[in-house]
Amino acid sequence: MTIESFTFSTREHPDGQGFDAYRSLYALGADVQRRGSGFHAEVTALRLHRLILFKRELSQVTHVRAAPRVSETGFSHFTLTLVCSGVLEHLGADGALTVIGPGQVLVLDMRRPTHLSAPQAELITVSAARDVIEAAAGSANGLHGRILGPEAGVLGDLLSSLIRHAPTLSADSLPGVTRLFVEALSLALRDRAGVLALDGRREAFQRREVVEAHIDAHLGDRRLNSEGVAQGAGLSRATLYRLLEPYGGVGAFILSRRLARARMAADASPEPINPSAFGFPNPAVMQARFEQMFGLPLADYQALAHDPARRVSALRQRWASWMVEVR
Repeated sequence: MTIESFTFSTREHPDGQGFDAYRSLYALGADVQRRGSGFHAEVTALRLHRLILFKRELSQVTHVRAAPRVSETGFSHFTLTLVCSGVLEHLGADGALTVIGPGQVLVLDMRRPTHLSAPQAELITVSAARDVIEAAAGSANGLHGRILGPEAGVLGDLLSSLIRHAPTLSADSLPGVTRLFVEALSLALRDRAGVLALDGRREAFQRREVVEAHIDAHLGDRRLNSEGVAQGAGLSRATLYRLLEPYGGVGAFILSRRLARARMAADASPEPINPSAFGFPNPAVMQARFEQMFGLPLADYQALAHDPARRVSALRQRWASWMVEVR
């Protein structure tokens, strides 16, 4: 199975409609504003396990996440943006303007309001689940607004390499990519204190990866339960319960993995999806559960995903479904 991706370009849209299409694409997470004349946007997005990677070329555009939007979306992930060329401007809550230049990485907590402007820039941005950040840093506290310079050299090289080599990656390799990201970010944040906290977060992250791999390998088994997962992952049930408590518990985590794989199947093909392949007893249950997680029935999602006439809406919905897994 290949990795999931999509591309967007304002050049695909008639004159005057490119900005509206881009604003619609980003409507889930930010309010998009023109900075001046000469707006342009090119986006390549890649879903890499618990990371979403974006390569963007932007001109004369501002992204704003005010407090009401932050509350509305409920995001808890982080973004890290590497400036490849040009500049990125970050307006802090205190009104201070910071300019991020080539080779620097801006770290932002999506629980906090943000205001970013790109006069003209080439950027690589990664959206990373909060527990991924904590596995690298021990604690996510104090990271919002931090700018990484030379210490982020390995991290920047990794992000650039992932963009270049994404076509050669397979879905099976993606957990390894996430682990590489954790190690590279940990190097960039090596000045942070709290070794014990870091060790604890890293251990929890590694255990969660093992649990997820076991669940994904047995999605079609409707008898899959906490006992089977604990045994397969080599954990006690008490440890498993503590590990997955932040994700709603063992049952909720198993369901989330079933739905994530069903959603991937819907994006990959317009053919009907067999509910038993993902551990659902019948189509009605699968459709209802899917709607609860992603906001619309699976059949509607699949129809949208394969309708060329609604491409921007389909990309926005796909992006929103990706965010469920990292938010």
